Amino acid sequence: MMRCAKRKKFEEEEIVADLLPVMNVMFLMIPLLLAAMEYASFASINVSPPRSRPPAPRRSPTTRPRRSR
Repeated sequence: MMRCAKRKKFEEEEIVADLLPVMNVMFLMIPLLLAAMEYASFASINVSPPRSRPPAPRRSPTTRPRRSR
């Protein structure tokens, strides 16, 4: 005698995403990131570029005498 295996019927449940905690965190992070950006600009180091020398005068190219044909 064979028994028929009864399959369980799975009911699909609707998943509701609760975005309120994520929005609260983002609402708190935006001002903190903006404030951190302001403090980071104060921590920069002013560096002046190295002084450059005036360019060396160019030598005129040596002219070779033309060969006559």
